[in-house]
Amino acid sequence: MARDQLALLIKLESDKEEKLRLDFVGAQQHLANLQRQLTGIESFRSDYLAQLQSRAAQGVGGSYYNQFQQFIGKLDDALKQQLNAINTANKVLKQRESLWLAQKAKLEAIEKLKQRKLDKQQAALAKAEQKQLDEFATNIFVRNRKTLA
Repeated sequence: MARDQLALLIKLESDKEEKLRLDFVGAQQHLANLQRQLTGIESFRSDYLAQLQSRAAQGVGGSYYNQFQQFIGKLDDALKQQLNAINTANKVLKQRESLWLAQKAKLEAIEKLKQRKLDKQQAALAKAEQKQLDEFATNIFVRNRKTLA
């Protein structure tokens, strides 16, 4: 009965550990996506600046330059928002990793407990079997002494 309860507990805790692991993996993927988006925004901003430099060499009007400045400002805001999202995703990732590792340790502890109980039962069975063998050997020895005497 206790073994069945431990098996059920291990199943429940294992399912919980798997869910937390998947949450952690999802957080890793989300962070990677955010970092790719950041790289894309940075690349776009860099290309846009290079484009302005190219056009500036040919001469640009004030209104174009003002539009350019406004657009670069929007890109800078997008970069700041993306960095904030990455910082938040990093915090979530660390939290999920912590939860997953704690659950993993809990599961391992329960599995060790189950193994210790199983080892204890096997030792008790081996001891009982050895006792029976000893009694059997003693009985044979006593019978042989009686027949020799």
